[in-house]
Amino acid sequence: MRWIAALLTTPIVAGLVVAIRFTGALQLLEWAIYDQYFQLRATESIDQRIVLVTIGESDISALGQWPLSDATLAQLMRNLNQHQPAVIGLDLYRDLPVEPGSQDWLEVMASTPNLIGVEKAIGRTVAPPAELERQGQVALTDLLVDADGKFRRGLLSHPNGDDQLRLGLGAELAVRYLEKKEVPQEVVDAEQKIYRLGQAILQPLRGNDGGYIRTNAGGYQILINFRGHAHHFPRVSVTDVLNNDLEPALIRDRIVIVGGMATSLNDLFYTPYSSRLINTPEATAGMVIHANLASTLVSAALDGRAVLRVWPEPIEVGWIMLWSGLGALGYWWLLEAKRHSKDRFNHVVVGIVSVVLASGFLMVSSYLAFLGGWWIPVVPPFLALIGSASVITGYEIIKLQQYRAELAQQNLKLEKDKIRAEAASQAKSQFLAKMSHEFRTPLNAILGFTQLMNQDPSLTAQQQKSLDIINLSGEHLLNLINDILEISKIEANRVVLHKTNVDLYSLLDMLKAMLESKALAKGLQLQFERSPNVPQFVTADEGKLRQVLINLLDNAIKFTQVGSVILRLSETVKERSKIMLHFKIEDTGSGIAEDDVSKLFEIFTQGKVGQTFFDGVGLGLPISQQLVKLMGGEITVKTVVNQGTTFQFDIPASLEPSPQTNLPPIKRVKSLAADQEDFRILIADDEPISRKLLNKLLTSLGFQTREATNGQEAVELWESWHPHFIWMDVQMPIMNGWEATRQIRQKSLETNKSSPTIVAITANAFAEDRELSLGAGCDDFVSKPFRRDELLDKLSKYLGVRYQ
Repeated sequence: MRWIAALLTTPIVAGLVVAIRFTGALQLLEWAIYDQYFQLRATESIDQRIVLVTIGESDISALGQWPLSDATLAQLMRNLNQHQPAVIGLDLYRDLPVEPGSQDWLEVMASTPNLIGVEKAIGRTVAPPAELERQGQVALTDLLVDADGKFRRGLLSHPNGDDQLRLGLGAELAVRYLEKKEVPQEVVDAEQKIYRLGQAILQPLRGNDGGYIRTNAGGYQILINFRGHAHHFPRVSVTDVLNNDLEPALIRDRIVIVGGMATSLNDLFYTPYSSRLINTPEATAGMVIHANLASTLVSAALDGRAVLRVWPEPIEVGWIMLWSGLGALGYWWLLEAKRHSKDRFNHVVVGIVSVVLASGFLMVSSYLAFLGGWWIPVVPPFLALIGSASVITGYEIIKLQQYRAELAQQNLKLEKDKIRAEAASQAKSQFLAKMSHEFRTPLNAILGFTQLMNQDPSLTAQQQKSLDIINLSGEHLLNLINDILEISKIEANRVVLHKTNVDLYSLLDMLKAMLESKALAKGLQLQFERSPNVPQFVTADEGKLRQVLINLLDNAIKFTQVGSVILRLSETVKERSKIMLHFKIEDTGSGIAEDDVSKLFEIFTQGKVGQTFFDGVGLGLPISQQLVKLMGGEITVKTVVNQGTTFQFDIPASLEPSPQTNLPPIKRVKSLAADQEDFRILIADDEPISRKLLNKLLTSLGFQTREATNGQEAVELWESWHPHFIWMDVQMPIMNGWEATRQIRQKSLETNKSSPTIVAITANAFAEDRELSLGAGCDDFVSKPFRRDELLDKLSKYLGVRYQ
């Protein structure tokens, strides 16, 4: 009966969501998500083809008149035209003369064929300059505002009061500019009003497209692919133009838009880039919106930059139906797979986690589609997913109640399960908000206690090896988390190298230990071959090198069914203290089709072989390529279909160790050396497991320790116990670690007491946290999960501790 309920739930929930959507209730939320996509994507480059001539408060004061006189405008146009712009858009109403200089202005308009004036045709109308209208040099300055007061759409054309079809100002300027560039324009589908403009295909926005419901779709509208605010275009003030204080190259062959940006002109509006979660929204001038529309058309026609498109309504309804089906059928499948299990509560937990993951996938896929030029609805399919899963959950609750009636002895257990399920549902949003922090906290315990267990002398060799693999895998998971958080930094060129002393021999041994079991499970031979002249120790970025090798080796194992995978390491060039390391990964897999080779390093792209495995989203190789380039090399590929593939790259390394303090080997430190002071260590952390781990590590070596669960307790214990060293967690209740550090430093100065060494410790491993910690007065900074040898090194560095 469950599958029948799932099949019935899918269209019912989808229909309800579609009905809710067509009421407009979801419109504002959909717009908000759409705006955030603009905020999240990488910063757009400045469009050098469009120049803004701005009129600010200082210009109005300098000229002493508003509106600007006809004489001023005439001089402005002469000064601009002498530098040969492609087209000039005057985003100022000039339906009436403004003395002095009316005759001069008329002559300039009559003699300037590339000057476009404006009129307002929607709502309160404003006529265009008569001379420009006579010459057919008029465009519309009307802007399309949404219900939340923001401007997301651009008007390509609309009839004016005389029923003459006019282009919007941004569209008119773009079309004239492209005509000068001889860009082809053609009709693709006259009935559907689909046109081709160079590389761009333009389709009109309908009333119910994207996140809009019953929106006024008069005229020909498109979604503007905003670049940003005014600073995304070259700018020059009107005063500078009048004084001829500008570079001619700034104007030559460009689109020039003249308009006001002064606050007093009341010509400021809100766009998707105005959205701010914390700060006051930033308004932008109307001329900037016209510039963004012109940039959308020009960059799409010439550069192939995306024109934002939407799905037709039937496809959007099908999209909602799909997610409703995923919620209902997917949840039913999970329950059906465990129908013989007595742990009924586990069904609900698995379902909730699955819904959370599916929701995350929906958000990510929608954002990726946006980057590719598509606005795909998020809120309706999300509601359909949650709604259908909730209906099936309700059905399951009914079945649980029937099961409880049949098995009366399980009444109490079923009631507790229901309460726990509700608690889990309430906690899912907190799980998403603190995902990164919560990953690091258990990793801290796993890696920390693994290191402590490694000190047990009674361990067998096999146990020791198992612990090493656990520790290594935990380290790899930590590196993966860090890499995922920094993908955007790679695209923004903000990732830097962290060079350390690297033991190449140990690195290869660890990689083989990690991946050998996976290869053996497929019946493959995993071979590592190292040239004898390769040095053991070099200076390089071990984390990035390890990530690249793991990705390439893992791909080779995944796509090889029979034979072997071989990693070869050799030295190609050696000059003084420099060396070039050559890595080659060979497999006997199915090879890569010639058409797919050129796409291997494109983000979110998989070849035909990769798609058949349904594994990954195409990020591994592009990220690896960027990391190798950052290290000074480049990955190349050679492949023969049905014979195998070889990936190889060279990276430079140094034979001289970079300046750093070598950490004492973990296994050699057993206790504090004799004849030393009794060191007092305070552990301030609100996490009991973290405190227990640190306490056990330090007391086992002979340190005196005390614990504080918040910053206030840490300050009080410092005043009464006077520790030499404080491990200070920065995120604690009542008083955080930064404030506690500041108070300890301040009270040390006031009382002339010796100030302790304070090292910040946190699960948030971002540069901002390091800067805040050092700014608060901490001496150093350690990220969770920490390593035993790293902690001991800090104590030795700041206290002069000696170990044995």
